Amino acid sequence: MTQGETHVVRLIGSSPVPYRFQIVGPPDRGVLAEILSDANGEAEARLETGRYVCYAENLSRGTAETAQFAILDGDPNDLSVRVGNGRRGEGLLSQNLRPSRATAYRALGSLSGVTTDDPDLIPVISPRFNNLRLQLPISATLNDALVGTPKKRFSVGLSVDTTPGKRGGWRALRRKPDVRVHSDPQKLTLEFNQSIAPVGEKVRISLSVETERVWQIYLPFFSSGLRATIWSAVADFGPELTLQVSAVDPSLSLVLASTLGSYPSGMETVSGFRGRETMFQPQKDPWAAIAVGLSAVRAGERLDDAFATPWLWSAFDNVSDAYVLWAWAIAAKAEKPSSQIDERCLQALKKARKLGRPYFSATGEIIGEMLNALALSSTSADVRSQAKSEARIWSNRGRAKIRNGPFYSWERSGDNLRSGILPSETYSVVVSGHVTTNRIDVAS
Repeated sequence: MTQGETHVVRLIGSSPVPYRFQIVGPPDRGVLAEILSDANGEAEARLETGRYVCYAENLSRGTAETAQFAILDGDPNDLSVRVGNGRRGEGLLSQNLRPSRATAYRALGSLSGVTTDDPDLIPVISPRFNNLRLQLPISATLNDALVGTPKKRFSVGLSVDTTPGKRGGWRALRRKPDVRVHSDPQKLTLEFNQSIAPVGEKVRISLSVETERVWQIYLPFFSSGLRATIWSAVADFGPELTLQVSAVDPSLSLVLASTLGSYPSGMETVSGFRGRETMFQPQKDPWAAIAVGLSAVRAGERLDDAFATPWLWSAFDNVSDAYVLWAWAIAAKAEKPSSQIDERCLQALKKARKLGRPYFSATGEIIGEMLNALALSSTSADVRSQAKSEARIWSNRGRAKIRNGPFYSWERSGDNLRSGILPSETYSVVVSGHVTTNRIDVAS
């Protein structure tokens, strides 16, 4: 191969869902490319001879995997690299080797001043705390001190909010939910094929692991299906579980990814995407409509009239995300700024706050941006003052937020729920058992 000749490298994620690939080259070159995959988790890059590390962020789940690979003189012009531990494709070029600490820090934008190259320190992204950590080789003498609790109880429960917008309304979901549970030693999957919530009520899924705070996420029941996946993970002081929610429909996964700003140049150019117009049907699927609306806001587009009030679909009435989109629509469609427009936006955002936490991560970010804009630039002193107060409330509310891809999730405070057992009054337990290192044992 002559100097400067490039190879076409096909990047393949471990699952057939959208990914963002980041390719890192030699230390003197840093990050070479960031590429968005198609709906099936595949993309192409053109690379010269050399050694590379590829980071793949699963956009529907927020997790990351890595692969280290090399392109050598004499290699064919078309190569394939599988990133992660999935079984898609056989005989591929990549090996899931440990990237160096310095390379990992450089690629992930953390501690960029570290220049040493120590292959015995493995970069780990903790799926529960979303922090870059270092997994150190543990000697026999330190093992007992660092392992912590070797076995922990866990429970997964469902709750319904019987009094939306008011305190104390959460109760266990008493009727039998239409949930399919699949389990193996490393993973639990809960599939929701239809809504289990009465009209106007919210449902949340809660994961309780012994010694940890309860992790909770509202469930938007897309008509195409919703999936909750629970994996085992090893943390600093014992085993843990991760909870991730994803849409079953790959095109809807792309929409949700775009709400995080992952596709700023537009999803319509991504192969396999079905098109927004086929999904924007609030009367059939209000949750997909809200996701598409958030995507439009992120792309700076004008919102559909579905979010003009009064809206025609009662499914929006108790959903804070819809009122945030209403506020955005008011501002976007105004011919010129005015104190009256600012007041209408503020009232919509107040209504959103009174209805509780949103379903989608982007909603919390958008409401923060809008309140800060009102607090700084409104011509009304009263609006500025109220917007500052609302912004403080949202900021405090967001402190317990955990990043879980496009879905808003949080940890419940308090020590009374750290037993791994959920109280039956407020939680309908779907599955329970014990988690040990790299294994999930479900109670029969």
